[in-house]
Amino acid sequence: MRASVPRREVVIATKVGLPVDNLPGGLRPERMAAAIDASLRRLGAEHVDLWQLHGWDPDVPIEETMGAMADAVCGRLPNQTQRFGSATTQASTKSGHTHR
Repeated sequence: MRASVPRREVVIATKVGLPVDNLPGGLRPERMAAAIDASLRRLGAEHVDLWQLHGWDPDVPIEETMGAMADAVCGRLPNQTQRFGSATTQASTKSGHTHR
């Protein structure tokens, strides 16, 4: 990342879930890992500050999606993010079910 502003003063946010750069969309953990790796390469960054969901994948259990995001935040994956979130969660979204 080329910038005249120190990295510590910049907040980088990216989203996951839609197809980008010939990568399939979706929220399977392996797709999410590939997507954040691609984002980091495009951004020229070592980590993002906020990793957001575009929406829920009805074919993937919520636990898998949230587990992949938690793994990235906790450093269990080589992909680094400081925080994660979703602006599309509905009150009816529950653990143990896919979201439809």
